[in-house]
Amino acid sequence: MVRFDPLISLVLVLSLASCMADEDTVELTITLNGSEYLANGIPATATADGYTIEFSRFLINLGPLAVAEEWSVPPVLEVTADRIWEVSDSDPLQVVSGQVPSAAYQAVTYQIAPARSTSVSGNVIAADVDFMREGAFSIYLEGQGSNGVSLKRFRWGFRSATVYEQCPSAPVETDGSEAVVPIKIRGEQLFCDDVTGTGCQFRFAEIAAADKDGDDQVTIKELLSTSTADLPDHHPGEQFLPTLWDFMTQLSTTIGCVNR
Repeated sequence: MVRFDPLISLVLVLSLASCMADEDTVELTITLNGSEYLANGIPATATADGYTIEFSRFLINLGPLAVAEEWSVPPVLEVTADRIWEVSDSDPLQVVSGQVPSAAYQAVTYQIAPARSTSVSGNVIAADVDFMREGAFSIYLEGQGSNGVSLKRFRWGFRSATVYEQCPSAPVETDGSEAVVPIKIRGEQLFCDDVTGTGCQFRFAEIAAADKDGDDQVTIKELLSTSTADLPDHHPGEQFLPTLWDFMTQLSTTIGCVNR
């Protein structure tokens, strides 16, 4: 996983040479949706501390994406725009589709990066576009965590920039008349206790405890005031992540992948 600034122009490229006119083609569609946890919440049975975590909003700025047979060849399907999507639902949204040669596509890549002045709506209202642009957010979410005694709400915007590539565990096969590349957003990753991706458990108790002023709203400022040195169940690996907000910002780079 590497990071860089996304492109800002809008182009849909179908790289079909004229010599392929007589070859078999398929309709290739890229879809986007939230995970089951993002859509329905993380139940208490799935967290290490008995908290239930629910999401009421989850917006992302989806940057350039591309599909190619191999990394060394030009893409057959490409979008170079930033578009803002609400993904707190498990129903797939169509990002782009087009006719491409029937083949096995090994290379799928896309970005989740800070919104720019040129970001446009994928499926959100104009006010959401303005909000994401003004905050330069790559990810924005709202929700709450509760253990039956304590209920804490959150509204957080992240500005991390991430390129997801080499996500598929197998090539995207296009043997029929159509094929789908599904991008799934796993918002639950923000509540993992391990940034290395091994042995992750979901936790909210430490986040709830960060609410020092007792207003039942956990703010970024409060997370910045919570030292990971005081959180023995959180594992930063070899990375320097001094605060809980730093820890969660790193986790924000792990929410996306291509899933089949």
